[in-house]
Amino acid sequence: MAKFSRQQLKEVRAKLKDHREKENECSDSDSTGSIDEEKTTLKQIKNQISREVPKFTHEHKRQIRNRNQERVKVTWNIKLGDLVYLPDNTVGLVVKDVEESTVSMNKFNNAKSKNSILRTNYGKVYVVSSKGNSWYQPSSLKPVD
Repeated sequence: MAKFSRQQLKEVRAKLKDHREKENECSDSDSTGSIDEEKTTLKQIKNQISREVPKFTHEHKRQIRNRNQERVKVTWNIKLGDLVYLPDNTVGLVVKDVEESTVSMNKFNNAKSKNSILRTNYGKVYVVSSKGNSWYQPSSLKPVD
């Protein structure tokens, strides 16, 4: 079914209201026939209204897709082998970098739950400290000067 704007629906309702008023003035005798006529006139009025829907061309869609693909990649100043301060103010050593902790597509496609893989270590760095070994977000770590 075609979708109409609010302005177009208002025009249809106004025309239908005018048509009903004219019909009621002309004849009040046949009530069942007027319902069928109202349906047909409503369809005719809707078909008469021209819809101008702006559509994107193939080139515009391609430009939008390319614009969406150009994203900023955030990099941190934390690399493999750096000493960092953890959120609890202890010092640790980065053992696995962000690039090493990314998930392979084979592992990602064969997993039962995609969210569990992404939650575990995606985009995190592995830090070894005296307190223990764990994955941390690079944004929560500060490099030791």
